[in-house]
Amino acid sequence: MYYVFYIDVFAAENFLLDICVLLVTGWILKKKPKPLRLFAAGILGSAAACVPVFVPAMRFGWAMIALALLVGGGMVGIVFGFSRKKGYLKSTLVFFGSACLMEGIFRVLVTQAALPVLLAGLCSALLAYGVSCLWDRLKTRTRALYEVTLLLGEKKVRLTALRDTGNQLYDPVKRRPVSIGDYDILKELLMQNTPVFLIPYHSIGRSRGLLPGFLADRMVIRSGEGAEIFIEHPVLALSREPVSRRGGYQMLLHPDLAE
Repeated sequence: MYYVFYIDVFAAENFLLDICVLLVTGWILKKKPKPLRLFAAGILGSAAACVPVFVPAMRFGWAMIALALLVGGGMVGIVFGFSRKKGYLKSTLVFFGSACLMEGIFRVLVTQAALPVLLAGLCSALLAYGVSCLWDRLKTRTRALYEVTLLLGEKKVRLTALRDTGNQLYDPVKRRPVSIGDYDILKELLMQNTPVFLIPYHSIGRSRGLLPGFLADRMVIRSGEGAEIFIEHPVLALSREPVSRRGGYQMLLHPDLAE
C-alpha cells in the first residue's frame, strides 16, 4: 500500500498547529504574543517537523527528543523572550504541557471523530484553553481560602474563610475591617458578658441593614503555604444566613486582613 505525502501540506499543518500551541501558552501565561514573533516561531517549528522526513535518523530515540526540546525551547524564546531564566523556564514548561494536552485531544479528534487535521487542531486548542481556564479558576479559588482560628477568652474556634474582595465593610467608629461569619459557628465564642454592637451595611437587593458584631481577642490566618498572620482584636459580624450556600467556607474574610 502506498500513501501520497505532500510536504507542503505537512509543513503548513505543522505551522498552524505550532501557532495554536503558542497561543494557548500565551493564554495560560496571560501574555499576548506579537504576530511577527508567532510567525517566526511557527516557521521554525514547521521546518523542524520536516527534518525527520529528509533525515531518517532523526525519527527515533534521543535524536528526536533532543530535536523537539531544542526547537520547542527556541520557539518559546522567540515568542516570549529569553531574558529571565525563571520566566523562560516557566514558559517552556507551560508550552510543552500545552503541547502534550493538545496532542492527546488532537489524536482523539482525528482518529475517533475523523475530523480534518486543521479543524481538529483548532478544536484541541479551544479545549486546551478551556481546561486551562477551569484550572486557573480552581487554583484561584483555592488560594483565596484560608484556615482561620479565632480566640476569645478561653474559647477557640477554627473555620475556613474566603478572602472576599467584595467585602468592604468597616466598623463605623474606628474604621476597622469587618469579617462576616456564620452565626452558628461564631456563637461558640460568645460569652454572657461579651459586648455586642451593631454594624451598618449595604448590599445588593437590600439598600441597608444592621449586623450584630463583636471583638475577638485574636485571629490567626493561615494560608495554604503555611504562612500565618496574627490580627489582634478583630471585628467580627454575625450572619444568620450561611455565607456559603454549599458550605465550602464559614467566613468572608476582609481583604485588608490577608494582604
